[in-house]
Amino acid sequence: MRRTRYVLAVDGGGTKTAAALLTWEGRELAACRAGPANLYRDPAAGLAAVDAAWRCACAAAGLAPEATAPGTVVSAGLAGISGPAQRHAFAAAFAGFAGRRLSSDGYTAFTGVFGAGPGVLLAVGTGVTAYRRAAGGPLEIRSGWGFPVADRGSGAWLGFRLVGEYLDHLDGCAAVTAPSPLWAAVEARLGRAREGVLAWLERARAADFAALAPAIVAAAGADDPLAAGLLAEGTAHLLRLARALAPEPAAPLCLGGGLAEAYRASIAGAFPGAVLPAVQKPAPLRGAWLVATGAAPPEFPDVA
Repeated sequence: MRRTRYVLAVDGGGTKTAAALLTWEGRELAACRAGPANLYRDPAAGLAAVDAAWRCACAAAGLAPEATAPGTVVSAGLAGISGPAQRHAFAAAFAGFAGRRLSSDGYTAFTGVFGAGPGVLLAVGTGVTAYRRAAGGPLEIRSGWGFPVADRGSGAWLGFRLVGEYLDHLDGCAAVTAPSPLWAAVEARLGRAREGVLAWLERARAADFAALAPAIVAAAGADDPLAAGLLAEGTAHLLRLARALAPEPAAPLCLGGGLAEAYRASIAGAFPGAVLPAVQKPAPLRGAWLVATGAAPPEFPDVA
């Protein structure tokens, strides 16, 4: 390991993959983005996204990927890696590297903020993931069960709920009958023709539903009743989860993910003094680097 010069730190989720090529000491040389990386839903595409980010970072840093890999540890926090099959596929795909460290995206995000100390992470993006560690205790994971059964309050869940309301709108039985700008936003993606809507539903994935979430947040900000109702539903779910995580000043809650700000006021209001300010965000790439260098323990020791 002493000859290792670089770390490829990766943060991959249901919508995108972010990566940074760092020196062993932590100096960033290049940063790149690629497509989604969920090894449960689409392992081939997820591994391809990590490889694309690696090659992009090497090109930006002026390095040859094949010559640089033997001196690089690839440390990735990815969605959908709870099973041994996904972890072994990752190890095989990057066998030419000096080392491979695979973590869940939530683990690297938590580690990047709290290291081995106490704290709570609630990440709300395409999905929902939560971690908690009490002082001197083990790291506990909550939520993260996956869309569409769970992840309530997430971008995918919000979009899923909106599409369901849109189908009721087409059928003339929508619960909210007031005009909403969200009908046009959904129609632009699904259309109105039955064949087109069914074709979209057949191929839609979590990221496709999550792509509707920004329109919901924007409409809620403009006092649209439909959007406000969907966000209220999401808030209620996330508040129940936050209560189960039991944040306190000694183990504060870090709120992160693309939808963090949409829920921040409600969650911070429910836990005064126990929610970190918005400037303190999850740091998954830093967490991946800490795991790569041994400053933080690996989540899954079976990936070497």
